[in-house]
Amino acid sequence: MWSDRFGHPASDTWRLLVSGDGVVGDRVHALADLQAFTTHTCGRWTGVPVRTLLAHAGLRPGASRVVAVGVDELGRVRLPLSLAGALEALVAWELDGRPLPSDDGYPARLVVPGRTALTRLRELQVTAAASTPDGTPGPPALAGSVRPA
Repeated sequence: MWSDRFGHPASDTWRLLVSGDGVVGDRVHALADLQAFTTHTCGRWTGVPVRTLLAHAGLRPGASRVVAVGVDELGRVRLPLSLAGALEALVAWELDGRPLPSDDGYPARLVVPGRTALTRLRELQVTAAASTPDGTPGPPALAGSVRPA
């Protein structure tokens, strides 16, 4: 099942792809995989630092940006690697110690404290490290949406 009855991804089938020409190898994480990493709390949000996910995928020396894409592929955020790599930049799955509500991006969202709501991407689907100047990852990073296996 890809989504619940409200059109939101189901937590047991949702996947986060970490990909792009700025990482050594693609990684696909289920929500439980993310929760197995060392978690960090920043304000009201709990999740895994983006830098942990990038390190796990093997960040290439030329990587300069992170591109995050929402499940509908309409929401897209480009961040400099220095900002995305800050400890406080999270892929969050909890708000105030509880699973994210649907309105706040269940099952996971990008949270970059100190930035506008535009960098709080809901229903996060893809995080890609890019080395191209415009922040667009090379193929196959965003070649299509991630669907459960």
